Amino acid sequence: MLWVDCHACFLDFNRHALDTQRIDDWLYQATTVNILVLDDLGSEPITKRDEKSTPLAAGILADVIRKRNHDACPIWWTSNAGSRLKNLYEPALVSRLLESAPMLKVPKDVPNYRLLSATPER
Repeated sequence: MLWVDCHACFLDFNRHALDTQRIDDWLYQATTVNILVLDDLGSEPITKRDEKSTPLAAGILADVIRKRNHDACPIWWTSNAGSRLKNLYEPALVSRLLESAPMLKVPKDVPNYRLLSATPER
């Protein structure tokens, strides 16, 4: 399993855009790992709402989702974007993501562990 903090990961790609080996290594891992978890999808600086969007990071995300979708490899993802997800990304990317990993909504009465004083158990 590979757990990806989308915001931090894609900021890192922007900082190291010329390090193609680093990006290729990550792409290989993200497309071949048994389970890929994309945490907080929509928070990364590559969405259409962000004027500083970078084609490199957007292309990487699209490549990973396209390849995993083609190979029927699971993608688990979290997002606070909800239904706005369709406005944040290109329609084909959202379609592929929802095809391979449908959105499940968490009920509003579930406590947000980030707002609780205790640290969640892992």
